[in-house]
Amino acid sequence: MVNESLIKNNLKLINIYIKKYLNKVKSLGLERNDLYQEGLLGLTVAANTYNNYKNVAFESYASQIIERKIKDFIRLHNGFKHSALNESIPYENEDRIVDLTVSIESDLLAKELDEEIKEELTPVEYKVYELKKEGKTNKGISIILNTSVKNIENALQRIKTKMKNVMYQ
Repeated sequence: MVNESLIKNNLKLINIYIKKYLNKVKSLGLERNDLYQEGLLGLTVAANTYNNYKNVAFESYASQIIERKIKDFIRLHNGFKHSALNESIPYENEDRIVDLTVSIESDLLAKELDEEIKEELTPVEYKVYELKKEGKTNKGISIILNTSVKNIENALQRIKTKMKNVMYQ
């Protein structure tokens, strides 16, 4: 059951993390309301799962969940997979000329990021990364690379860690 008083009394926590990450998400084409919604989801989760017998203040508990929810949301939208949905491409109606500047810049950034990631990954990890980008499942990748699904999952965890290092340098 949701403790509505915990949510109402701690809405300020959401604003703290919105201020912290707002500039980053604006460059991704996201808005303040997107962060607020994720923060509210995190606060609701915290209110539902909080157990004050663990001697932890609700604000501390909720802060961690709210920040994690917002960071996960940013990571999800930080990939180039969604860039086409977050960008507009202007065009002139008369000549139907499409301005591809935004698309070209995104492609260049994606290639640069791929090169940086490739330098960090082992050859096997890079192959897993490429197959995952193509939309393959973990089981499908394990069949292609003739290894266990567990090995693929472990490789994906290492890839995520290395990608975080590359993206947040």
